[in-house]
Amino acid sequence: MKVVPFSFACITLLLTASALAQEKKPVEANQWLTKMAVAARELTYTGTFVHQLGQRMETMRISHLYDESGELEKLETLDGPAREIVRHNDTVHCYFPESRVVKQEQGRARRYFPALIGESAERLIVHYQVELDAVERVAGYDCQVMWLRPRDRLRFAHRLCAELKSGLLLKAAIANERGEPVEQVAFSTLSIGAPLSRDSLRSAYVGEQHTWKTDASNWSAPASAWYVKEVPPGFRKIMEMQRRMPGQAGPVRQMVFSDGLAAFSVFIEPENRKHPVRGARQVGPVSVLTKHTDEHLITVLGEVPIASLEQVANAVSLRK
Repeated sequence: MKVVPFSFACITLLLTASALAQEKKPVEANQWLTKMAVAARELTYTGTFVHQLGQRMETMRISHLYDESGELEKLETLDGPAREIVRHNDTVHCYFPESRVVKQEQGRARRYFPALIGESAERLIVHYQVELDAVERVAGYDCQVMWLRPRDRLRFAHRLCAELKSGLLLKAAIANERGEPVEQVAFSTLSIGAPLSRDSLRSAYVGEQHTWKTDASNWSAPASAWYVKEVPPGFRKIMEMQRRMPGQAGPVRQMVFSDGLAAFSVFIEPENRKHPVRGARQVGPVSVLTKHTDEHLITVLGEVPIASLEQVANAVSLRK
């Protein structure tokens, strides 16, 4: 390789420019993350995206309206079993046509793509190193690629691509330790800012009330005697609820924790099996760990490494 000599003045100028660029990167990354979070909530958009997890692929259509009443969103599957989710701010209705059941929930622990950034950028930057990469093109829009690389081994790396003008997240992937995507989601078609009517976001099944059953078995619940003594750094509890699960006589308690990007849940239920399931397994970025303690079954599930779940499972305790 041929080396071209530079004058001292040029070298000094280049070094100064490089230093300034390094100073600007964290600020610019902070601004991008904040822009992405706001765009997903406060823009009106509609599009189709494909979610891939291992060999499984799912196509979904999303319509999101933002006006004076807040957010109104409709999410529907386009392949596989028909499902539909309609959300007005924190009130959610999930429609399952095959079983003709509507599940009603109040409050959301975590939102769907493209609203994956749920915390302030300042909190994320503490636990992820953000690197801006190239500009790509997704669904007809130019988008800024950025990597969020964990500063520890308790979370995965994320590759995000945000639309240049609005900041709306167009593509996201979770990568393993080798940088290979193990889960990804991306828009295939998208329209940002086009008018949407509120009627178009109503469920297609609203008029079929005569044979539908409303299931409100999931409800928010106050903190119980169960708690996690030591949560992985950066994660905090964002929701606690009780759920009625098939085959269970009593409710199952669920605690949800998030660092603003990654999330995991802790499920606590009375042990009623002769041979309880124990151990850990991982499918793509989704890890599951189950253990038995104090006549209860503890299950921890989330898109974090098994090491994180082991720390959490060992820290689940019952206040005396």
